[in-house]
Amino acid sequence: MFLLDILKEVLPNAVFITALVMIMLLLLEFVHVFSFGKWTSNLHQHPCLQIVTSAFLGLIPGCLGGFTVVSLFTHQMLSFGALVAGLISSLGDEVFVLVAYSPKITLLVSSLLLVIGIIAGIVITFFKKDNHFKGHHFALHEADHEELHDDAHHHHPSHDKLWSFRNITQYSSTKIILIVGLIFYLLLLLSGSFGHSHIMISGFHPDIETHQGISWEIILFALFGLCVLMIVAFTSNHFIKSHLWDHVIKQHFWSLFLWTFGILMGVHLLLNFIDINSFLSGNEWAVFVVLLFALLIGLIPESGPHLIFIILYFNGVIPFSILLANFIVQEGHSALPLVAESRMNFVKVKLIKLFIGATVGSLGILLQF
Repeated sequence: MFLLDILKEVLPNAVFITALVMIMLLLLEFVHVFSFGKWTSNLHQHPCLQIVTSAFLGLIPGCLGGFTVVSLFTHQMLSFGALVAGLISSLGDEVFVLVAYSPKITLLVSSLLLVIGIIAGIVITFFKKDNHFKGHHFALHEADHEELHDDAHHHHPSHDKLWSFRNITQYSSTKIILIVGLIFYLLLLLSGSFGHSHIMISGFHPDIETHQGISWEIILFALFGLCVLMIVAFTSNHFIKSHLWDHVIKQHFWSLFLWTFGILMGVHLLLNFIDINSFLSGNEWAVFVVLLFALLIGLIPESGPHLIFIILYFNGVIPFSILLANFIVQEGHSALPLVAESRMNFVKVKLIKLFIGATVGSLGILLQF
């Protein structure tokens, strides 16, 4: 029964995270092909723009911004420095609890993370010249060019235009599968039975409820899903088969789902046997010990365990510097897709954030803030 209860919580979370990341990838694939790669070319030519864009994306409440940053990085549109900047500025789902406690502190934390992320991204980019992911990229085919420029000199009856209302009458098994899957996703999302939740930490029961009913975050996820549904309905079968199915879903879905499920399952099992709240409360006199645990718990790629530091801060148990250090190292669920695509880059990002968090936290303790 114990494992079954955990499975009931982990499986929907893993499916939801996988579905959301896939939707972001499908959207990015469409924008890339529709613009014929012009927007990605602009990012490639301006490394500082990549860093600033990524850092601001990370500030989006929840995990959506972080998922987007990781997706752009794994498709060679952001540098490693930009990835670090985005994952430093990402607050994860903990931001909703932080806002509920104090919008002023939320603004302060967000501003500091933005500055730290941009500085870290610039430094990494300066010292690491070849810092793009050597993996997937958003592909462009000759047929895409023909679809986008279908005129008297380029008429290919075997392909409809990339985007056309006529395409809604052109069905294929792939299109039907995607349409049914997206409709099912939207129904589950809007019914309130689909979403991701926090891990309940042993001995920790927050009074603030962060996800009740249909939140603005759920509405935003639904709008993205609706956009992808329209893309599938009105784009050509070539685009759906060659890009959405072969390039995005077949290459990413199972790897992303299995790694996400495995990590969430492991974290839940671990934290159900460790009473983090009692341990930290028992060592609150040793501020550097608490900082160490804030950093180590920040390594967990999950939303939930980090909530304890928000509670401890607002109860006057820990200084602001430890809260900030934890936020630097953690990024909620955002890094889970990176684990599926590149474990080495995930480890590098976490080690860099761990070093920055330890430095900022230690200086803060010494300077008494």
